[in-house]
Amino acid sequence: MARTAILIDGGYLLKRLPGVRPDVDTNDARAVAVAVSQLVGRHLKQLNQVFQAPNAYSLLCRTFYFDARPYRGKMQTPAH
Repeated sequence: MARTAILIDGGYLLKRLPGVRPDVDTNDARAVAVAVSQLVGRHLKQLNQVFQAPNAYSLLCRTFYFDARPYRGKMQTPAH
């Protein structure tokens, strides 16, 4: 059985959420958490159509939510 990790870019989610779910107040952390939970559940149900696990949530390994500013510094490729 496949295990799935879901990665959520918080900055993108908060910009995109009003277009997808206009009923959710992005300033209300509890409302955003409920919306994220529902979105994760829908994705797992779609995956479960392929993997046919007894419970769709058994496919979930972890959900990672991250929110950080993009790195603006200089970066070099390390030597091999």
